Amino acid sequence: MLLYALNVRREQWTKDQSAVRLPAGNLLGALKNYQQWVMLYASSREEEPGYFGLVQILGVHPDNEEPKFIFVELGPVVSFDIPVTLAQIYGTIITNPSIAMPTLFASFPTLS
Repeated sequence: MLLYALNVRREQWTKDQSAVRLPAGNLLGALKNYQQWVMLYASSREEEPGYFGLVQILGVHPDNEEPKFIFVELGPVVSFDIPVTLAQIYGTIITNPSIAMPTLFASFPTLS
């Protein structure tokens, strides 16, 4: 069941794209979603905003160089063909309830 969206910017990804560096205020949300699947979201400030894929949270670690940040380790990204909006997701669910995403909830608390 998908409950969270992970709001990420390009500069938050590690070079190998296996983790994102987030403010430590996201620690509880990241730990609650350990080994869970979350939606990946790019804000309107990004080149292609919207929900762009799914990813599993594989680990959460402190940033040893900067205590105000954490690293969230991610599995391989399951990318969508194009970024989508919540309206597009819910429109698809309403018109075609047999697809694999009917478990989405009305609101996505976001880790950012």
